[in-house]
Amino acid sequence: MNRSLTLCALGAAFSMLAACSSTGTSETAGTDGATPAQAVASNENMTCRNIIKTGTRLGTRVCKTDAQWKQESQDSRDATNSIQNNSAQSAGPAGG
Repeated sequence: MNRSLTLCALGAAFSMLAACSSTGTSETAGTDGATPAQAVASNENMTCRNIIKTGTRLGTRVCKTDAQWKQESQDSRDATNSIQNNSAQSAGPAGG
């Protein structure tokens, strides 16, 4: 039971981090400034996803290359690991 609760909490944390990393505007270009037509012309696969913000019913369509989606996912994992590693370290006993 404890393990499933931990996994659910971890999944929720990943979801929140992914939601926090998305921007509030509709993006049709990747972070490198290339338009979707330029990315397709350079033989990169574009993947579009609907990003749904909490409190809204409609999502925002975001299109990025597969490499950009992988990088965003890796950045979210790195941020989660950083938060978890920093919270696991304690300040230690106060000495004087």
